[in-house]
Amino acid sequence: MELTDILGEEAYLLMEEYGGTTIYVPEYGPMRLECLSQEGQDRLRRYAGGAYIYVPRGDIDRKRRNDAIVNSLRSGEQLKVVARKFHVSERHIYNILSNYKPK
Repeated sequence: MELTDILGEEAYLLMEEYGGTTIYVPEYGPMRLECLSQEGQDRLRRYAGGAYIYVPRGDIDRKRRNDAIVNSLRSGEQLKVVARKFHVSERHIYNILSNYKPK
């Protein structure tokens, strides 16, 4: 199971703060993960309480860029304009679209 399955969008906040490290998720007591809401902390505790978990670095910037590309296209911008704007090829945009999973 991935962090995004457990935490939803909050997983990206955790990856920004702790990506590339291992963290301890206490079974009881304070968690000290200020980047997560109390609900997010509770979900993480139910999944991994009392264990160490690795928080992947993730490619948050790429995900945000891909979201912005898709949003630009949905708002009516031409493919070649979007490709130049984000410094990617038109072919790469087609790849992004074929693998895109909305938030």
